[in-house]
Amino acid sequence: METADEKLTHINIELYSSMLEIIANKIHEGVVVTDTSGTIIWVNPAFTAITGYNASEALGHNPRILKSNYHDQSFYKNLWESILTIGFWESEIWNRRKSGEVYPEWISIYALKDKLGVTKFFVSIFTDLTEIKAKDQQLQSYIYTDALTGLANKNHFLKDLKSMTMDVINTKGYLGVYLIDLDRFKLINSTFGYVFGDHILRLIAKRLSLNEKDRDGRHMALYRLGEDEYAILAEASSPIEIRRLGKRIIEALQEPLVSERGPIHVRASMGIAVVPADGTEEGDLLRKAEIALNEAKVSGGNRFTFYDEGFEKAYRTRLRLENALLFAIEREEFRLAFQPQVDLTSVKVFGAEALLRWHHNGVDIPPSEFIPVAEEMGMITEIGYWTLKKCCQTLSSWSRMGLKLEKISVNVSASQCRDANFYENVLKIIAESKLDPRKVMLEITEGALMEDKEKIKGLFKRFKTSGIGIAIDDFGTGYSSLAYLKDFPINVLKIDKSFIDNLEYDERDRAIVRGIVRIGEIMDMAIIAEGVENKEQLRILQDLGVNYIQGYIFSPPLYEEEFQAFCTSHNLTLPS
Repeated sequence: METADEKLTHINIELYSSMLEIIANKIHEGVVVTDTSGTIIWVNPAFTAITGYNASEALGHNPRILKSNYHDQSFYKNLWESILTIGFWESEIWNRRKSGEVYPEWISIYALKDKLGVTKFFVSIFTDLTEIKAKDQQLQSYIYTDALTGLANKNHFLKDLKSMTMDVINTKGYLGVYLIDLDRFKLINSTFGYVFGDHILRLIAKRLSLNEKDRDGRHMALYRLGEDEYAILAEASSPIEIRRLGKRIIEALQEPLVSERGPIHVRASMGIAVVPADGTEEGDLLRKAEIALNEAKVSGGNRFTFYDEGFEKAYRTRLRLENALLFAIEREEFRLAFQPQVDLTSVKVFGAEALLRWHHNGVDIPPSEFIPVAEEMGMITEIGYWTLKKCCQTLSSWSRMGLKLEKISVNVSASQCRDANFYENVLKIIAESKLDPRKVMLEITEGALMEDKEKIKGLFKRFKTSGIGIAIDDFGTGYSSLAYLKDFPINVLKIDKSFIDNLEYDERDRAIVRGIVRIGEIMDMAIIAEGVENKEQLRILQDLGVNYIQGYIFSPPLYEEEFQAFCTSHNLTLPS
C-alpha cells in the first residue's frame, strides 16, 4: 500500500509529464527524442510541420533521414564529442525535408541523464530558419559569397562540387577541380599594406574570370576559398581539355597586373584533380587537389600539377617532416658545422661559415630538404635565432680557449629580416655572448635580398653602424648589378660554387670571376670563393686576385670539436 508521500510523488510525476507533453505539442519548435542507440521514439507536431515526416514515418528510424550531406564527417564528430562530454550541443545545421528540400535550422541537442549520470535519452529542439534567411539576403550573401571579391566562396564551392560531380557522372563527361594558391603573396601585404593587397586580390579575381563563351556552353565557375586561394570548377569533354585550361590559367596569371603602383607580377601554383579519374566523393577530390597543389608549390611554384597517386607518399613524408621539425629545437636535434675560411696571403684560418645540420631518428636530413619546409611553416626565424645564438656562444667559447677568429658567418633569410625585432634580437644575442659585433658576419642570398629591398637595405645600414658585417652569398647567380651593390652596405661578396666547378675549363667562368674581383676592388668589398675543391681551381683563383677561400680543398664542414682541433693542430700549406 502506497504511502501519502508516494501517492503525491506519482501524482506530481503524472502532472509533470502531462505539462511537458502539452508544452511540447504546442510550441513551434520541432522536438525529437531518441534512445541511446539513436532510434527516434517520440516527435511533436512541429517536427512534422517542419520536416514533412509524420510520427509513423519517423518513429523507429534514425535522425539521419534528415541528413543533407552538406556537412563533412568532422562536423558530426565535433557534434557528438560535445554531446558525450558536456551533454549539450547547438549550432546551425542544414537538414533535408521529406520533399527533398534542404533547409537551415538552429538545433539544440541535450543528453538526458538519470541520477547516476547515465544517459537515457537524447532530445533535439530545432527551429526552421528558412523564413528568417529568406528575409535576410545579407546573411545569404555571407554564407555563399566572398565579401572582398564578390565571387562565390568556399561554402558555394563545396555545394557546387557535389552537384557538378553528379552532373558529369550522369553525362559521362569530365570535371576539372582546380585549386589555385598565390606564391608568396604575403610579401605584397608586408610591402604595400593589406589595403593594396586586397586590391590585388580583386584584380586577380577579374583576371581569373575567364570568358565562358570560350567554353562551348560547358559550365565553369570561379571561387575564392579564402586569403590568397581560389578555385575553379570546369566541365570538360576530355582530360586534354582540362590540361589546356590549366595552362591558360597559369599563363593568364603570369601577365602583370596594372595597378596604381605600377605593374605587379604575381606567381601562382595550381593543383588539379579530375572527375571521375581521381574519384567522385567531394572530400576526397578536394584532398587530392590540395596534394597536387602542394606538389606544385614544393616544385618551385608558378606551375600546375595533376594529382598522382605517387604524391601521397611524398605528402605523408612531408607531414612527418613538419611534425618532427616542430620539436627539433626542444629535442636538441640541431647541430652546427663550421667550414673554415682561409686567407691565402697568410695561409691561416681567418673565419668560418656556420652551417645548420639536423639529425633526426638516426638520420641526417639535408638542409635542402628541411630549410624550405621551415620557411613555409614560418619556423625559419626561430631556427635562425637558435643558430645565431649557438654560433655566438661557440665563438665566445673558442676565444676563451685561445682560438681567435676574425669572423664567423651566419646565414639569414628574408623571413628573418622581416621580423620586426630582428635587429634588436641580433644585438641582444651578440651582447649576451660577450662578443665584439665586428666578429659577426650575416650572409644573405641575392634573391632574398631583393624580396624586400628597401626594408632590408635600412636594416643592414643599422647593422653596419653596429659593426656587424654583411656578406652576399651565391653572388653572381641572381640579381648581381652595380646598382644594388652601390646602395647596400655590403662587406663581402661570396662567389657561387657554380662559377668555380669548371673554372679550369671554361673561360666564361674565369671572366665572371675576374669581373667579380674587379667589382670588389671598386666597391671596397672582400671576395671569398666558395666550393673550391682542387689545386688547379685554387691556382686560377690566386691568379685572378682572389685571396679568401672556402672549400673542401682545405676542409669540409666540421663539428665544433673537429673545427677546433683542425685550427689548433694543422699547419696549413698551399697545395703545390
